[in-house]
Amino acid sequence: MHNTYMAWRQVTAQSTRYPKIPQGVWPPSEMTAENLSRQIEHTAKELDVSLLRVNAPEEAGSFYEAEIQTDFSRLLVYINTLTGKLPESTVQITQIERRNNEVAAIVRIG
Repeated sequence: MHNTYMAWRQVTAQSTRYPKIPQGVWPPSEMTAENLSRQIEHTAKELDVSLLRVNAPEEAGSFYEAEIQTDFSRLLVYINTLTGKLPESTVQITQIERRNNEVAAIVRIG
């Protein structure tokens, strides 16, 4: 329980260090595949998260997959920020791997 509380405090402190990013940059009616890809990249850049690759869906209704590498608390902030910016999309971690002091994760957005 203590570890969960400490992780929550760290994520909360981390999220207040970054500039506020406007939520919902594009209205859902204008959320094209290109805009969604741009939003994924822009959010990673704003939060100083290493975006290794983004796989665009080959057909409508598929998911984007973004492979990122960062520390665990920034991963949580990134997912929370994307969830706020893309309220009509599902954002979830499909794979996570520890690498020294960082984690590499595949995040599914769609």
